Amino acid sequence: MGKEDTLELRWFLAVLRRRAWLIVGCTLLATVIAFAVTSRMPPTYEATTTLLVIPAEQMRTTEYNTLMAGELLAVT
Repeated sequence: MGKEDTLELRWFLAVLRRRAWLIVGCTLLATVIAFAVTSRMPPTYEATTTLLVIPAEQMRTTEYNTLMAGELLAVT
């Protein structure tokens, strides 16, 4: 690491130190604007699901009993 590299690093750090208020300020401003915009947007998520419960085919029952068994299985 030569003397030029050390001077460039010191120069870069000095610029960052002098402009730290600008970097922090811009970051905070962007955060506040992003929060304001997203908080005013309506939620756009939506979810649906379908649960199909079919009793085993081995059961030889009437249609009504099959529907009732499916309903009871869906509750559990």
